[in-house]
Amino acid sequence: MPLGHRYVGLRISASDAPVRVLVRDARGTRLMAGRIAVGHTVYLMGRAPFRLTLSRSRGVVVRVGGRAVALPNAQPGQSLQVTVDP
Repeated sequence: MPLGHRYVGLRISASDAPVRVLVRDARGTRLMAGRIAVGHTVYLMGRAPFRLTLSRSRGVVVRVGGRAVALPNAQPGQSLQVTVDP
């Protein structure tokens, strides 16, 4: 399997407000399109790297392969698009 296309775990949590999430893996396969409620965590498996679109970044915790990912701050009212890799 080529480097960058290995299966890894992805965990996304919403701590203080709901967040809308779209997740695609390295092949472009949609792993999730939906909403994560406050206090909930979603666990996904797929091929890294992952492309995330989040409705907000504040209060969202993302972990890839067990490692925390530092998310840039999204402007209020704007979604955040980021690629994450372990």
